[in-house]
Amino acid sequence: MAIDSSVVPKLAKDGANSYQWETAFKLYAQAHGYDSILNGTWVRLLAMRGNLHNEPTTISIAFPDQTVLRAAQERVRKDNATIEAQYVHNYQ
Repeated sequence: MAIDSSVVPKLAKDGANSYQWETAFKLYAQAHGYDSILNGTWVRLLAMRGNLHNEPTTISIAFPDQTVLRAAQERVRKDNATIEAQYVHNYQ
């Protein structure tokens, strides 16, 4: 969203029109979607955790015996650990 430059008050370098600064900052923040910072209601978005994989829990056609099931569970745990580590690295 662009604001017409005629609406924005021109700020003097010497501060002679400092009463217009607040309006100028509000308009600038509003134009860029940051007006909530100036009024004190800024809410930092929570980082979404990665999609963790569900561990297989029962023997089925895909996991015909206990050995294959345990190997699949270990792979899922390893993948989930990688996803968690990446999350912690990026967002903590």
